[in-house]
Amino acid sequence: MTPLPEPLKELAECYGVLTEYWDVNGQLRVASVESLLAVLQLLGANVSSVEQAAEAITVRRENRAQRVLEPVIVVWQGDAAEFVVTLPRGDTPTSLRFIIDIPGGLTPIDLKWNELREVPADFAPSDRYSTRVVRIDIPAQVTPGYWPLTLECNGRQHKSLLMHAPRQAFGPPASGQAWGCFMPVYSIRSQHNWGAGDYTDLRHLAEWIGGQGGRVLGTLPLLAGFLDEPCDPSPYAPATRLFWNEFYIDVDRVPELAHCEPARNLIGSSAFQQELTVCREGEYIDYQRLMKLKRSVLELLADTMPQQSAERQQAWRVFIEQTPQLEEYATFRAVHERERRPWWLWEPRLRSGDLRASDYDAAARDYHLYAQWIASEQLERTLREGQAAGGETAQLYLDLPLGVRRDAYDVWRNRDIFITQSSVGAPPDAIFTGGQNWGFCPLHPDAVRESGYTHVRHYLSRHMHASRMLRIDHVMGLHRLFWIPDGRPASDGVYVRYRADEFYAILSLESHRHRTCVLGENLGTVPPGVNEAMDEHAIRRMFVVQYELQGDQQGGNDPSQPPFNAPPSNAVASLNTHDMPMFSAWWRGEDIDDRRAMDLMDDAGRDEEHRIRSELREALTRWTRITRGIESPSASDVLTALLTHLAESSAELLLVNLEDLWQETRPQNIPGTWKERPNWRRRASRSLEQLNQLQDVLNVLEAVRAARG
Repeated sequence: MTPLPEPLKELAECYGVLTEYWDVNGQLRVASVESLLAVLQLLGANVSSVEQAAEAITVRRENRAQRVLEPVIVVWQGDAAEFVVTLPRGDTPTSLRFIIDIPGGLTPIDLKWNELREVPADFAPSDRYSTRVVRIDIPAQVTPGYWPLTLECNGRQHKSLLMHAPRQAFGPPASGQAWGCFMPVYSIRSQHNWGAGDYTDLRHLAEWIGGQGGRVLGTLPLLAGFLDEPCDPSPYAPATRLFWNEFYIDVDRVPELAHCEPARNLIGSSAFQQELTVCREGEYIDYQRLMKLKRSVLELLADTMPQQSAERQQAWRVFIEQTPQLEEYATFRAVHERERRPWWLWEPRLRSGDLRASDYDAAARDYHLYAQWIASEQLERTLREGQAAGGETAQLYLDLPLGVRRDAYDVWRNRDIFITQSSVGAPPDAIFTGGQNWGFCPLHPDAVRESGYTHVRHYLSRHMHASRMLRIDHVMGLHRLFWIPDGRPASDGVYVRYRADEFYAILSLESHRHRTCVLGENLGTVPPGVNEAMDEHAIRRMFVVQYELQGDQQGGNDPSQPPFNAPPSNAVASLNTHDMPMFSAWWRGEDIDDRRAMDLMDDAGRDEEHRIRSELREALTRWTRITRGIESPSASDVLTALLTHLAESSAELLLVNLEDLWQETRPQNIPGTWKERPNWRRRASRSLEQLNQLQDVLNVLEAVRAARG
């Protein structure tokens, strides 16, 4: 292997780009020169060849030295603020004044320059610049929050954002171990819905789980998507991370329907009912067909708003006025529908954000405004009733996807902080030997800091307002992301670092502001320091049995113990996730055969996987027989034993995949497939109305409830 040129490695370090990493097999992978150059250019380096690296290093360090203050300064509550100030040696002042701008007035703090400790800076030539450490005791009146910080010296002002945050994210007072159930909203089957679950179903399921003693209802992301052309139903490829999905609106519960005869006539028409029957009877969800039906009614309801009561009109106006970016989002969606192509193919004026009334249909814009209002109302009702009912209704556990589609509103709106010539993905592993390209573009680590993380704060606030627990998908992305420059294969990506402490500060502030617990999805390749940082900041971990099972250690295992370690107390424990096979399918090895059918392994690999799976089945069966006193345990007995074992553990939360309890075998999603499998489309085989008649389900949940105490 040819070593990388030292100037290129040094330049990469200047920009936070990793030149090598350890893969899942313990092998050191070194980034290619081509990918490093491509990523460095995307980050702003003027370097198209290795020969230009030395000059690019000088420019990078000079630019950094000219920055008097970091754009963001994190101070943990209870600690003094400690940061550096860099000034030219010939321009050093005698004194500094820092001003923290908080509600109620300014808080000035005066310091003497010569009394500050000087430290070396590897980014600046010491003969030209002086870097000194500033240590400030945060005044008592500066509460946790995001506060503008101004440095005044030599007649100039320098700005920063002070993030004063609790070191640990929000956590409720200890009240024993909780449990809940998982179910994707779209998958919920009920007598009233139109062929896919809706916000009313979500509320009813939360009430049912609460009635069984559960405290949490976990589901997949509920964000707005593109469900026409293009049609992408994946909850992890949304059109925005700021607004909710109108696909889940329960049209029958919209107040305006009672006052809109044209809408009621449309629903009652034979053609509409025929389409509705097709949607309701399908085994898999037809997103385009069902969204078309719902939209046809919602458009009529939006048209009636001028004739609605003064109270409803006022509520709509207030929602629009108080929801940041809503009008711009609705306008973007309306323009997108007229253009019918990604925003980067729009004419320059539209690409730049100059949208005018002549660029879209007003009715389309009104539809998106109205749909967001109704979606928010219905989701808010679930949250509000859950809080009012106390323990009688399960609280919502939402999932925040790692990114958005490249043609999403968020990217168009925030073009200055997204890298649109690169995608995020994952390096090669045992299953995806060519790596994975997830298709969405990463945030620019410097630009997002310069923006004060405004966009990040907005989407986190939006989610935490609507949930009592938020799962951060791929929490390793707070530390680093695998960038794949356009035109390069996924196997040739490189890791780029982010300021993890700044992300953790935002998570902590928003979680306390909204009283929402935070969970990090830390499965897969977890770099050193991530789990430790999660513990430091009270971010809950995931503990997934399918992931934890140790198939190669059966011989030395104590048969009275399951073949996996006990979950830690700060974990959310489960048997599987939406990206894994259902328990019954896993037990039978159906996922192994499916991967072989997709050529993700050869015959030898399949046979070896089945051998390991057989050993695991034997170990789990033996453990169930010994610990539960069942002579010949069935797969259902093992499932119950596993869930009861997790319930008896110290894990903070146990999440039960509800469909496992009736032996569902079809997965929600098979990673790495898109058109090959009906991902995100499968409806549950049991309805809400049937749950109380499923005695086996009730028995398992009662065992879980009793074990949790």
